[in-house]
Amino acid sequence: MHLSNILEWDKKYLLTINNYENKFLSIFMKIITFLGRETIYFTLIAFYIFVYYWRAGFIAVGSCLLYGLGICYTLKVIIDRKRPYNDEKIRIKIKLRDRKGSSSSFPSWHSYNVTSQVFIFYFIFDNYFILIIGLVLAGLVAISRIYLGLHFPSDCIAGYLLGILGFLISFFTFNSWYSLVLLVEQMAGFGLQPDQVINSFFRFSWYYIIVIIVFFGIGFASVFKYFFRKKEK
Repeated sequence: MHLSNILEWDKKYLLTINNYENKFLSIFMKIITFLGRETIYFTLIAFYIFVYYWRAGFIAVGSCLLYGLGICYTLKVIIDRKRPYNDEKIRIKIKLRDRKGSSSSFPSWHSYNVTSQVFIFYFIFDNYFILIIGLVLAGLVAISRIYLGLHFPSDCIAGYLLGILGFLISFFTFNSWYSLVLLVEQMAGFGLQPDQVINSFFRFSWYYIIVIIVFFGIGFASVFKYFFRKKEK
């Protein structure tokens, strides 16, 4: 199949999905697309470090996020594909239903996030129910990106495939990261007990303040990012 045929297919199905109009669906898609935001995963990492210390949890989630930043944003810079609403050939037909993206279109960062984390949590919990529900959600997030006018279908397909790649890299490097974290703990003399609520969370008021600042910072950054881009729409 020639590249021109792929691009035509891309635009055809983008317009088919994006031009469908439904008020309830628009609200639903704006909610479901949030699952691909990095805010969720930064919050999980902070929770597993500062509240319920879970080495496997924050290493797995964090490494997937880290590899994704390296893979996806490198490709975004190199390929530099225009978003659908900026594509001269079709932008007049695009219905932009959400704030504009801050980076180029290919690949979809949201699709990468959901897909990689679905496989990570399946790996951790070894539960097919998590995998099935997660993949359904990953598919819905991908469709939401197209419906909202933010991505081409191929962006989301690439994000999905790269999400699997990100998971595999995280899987094969997990033990190395785990050993590194243990080494840091020993050198720093933390003496933290894994898989339980951190004692300092209940014993010291200053620790509450640190935790509140961390989570407030994540939330504030997310809200600021949202409204700053909304003004650009």
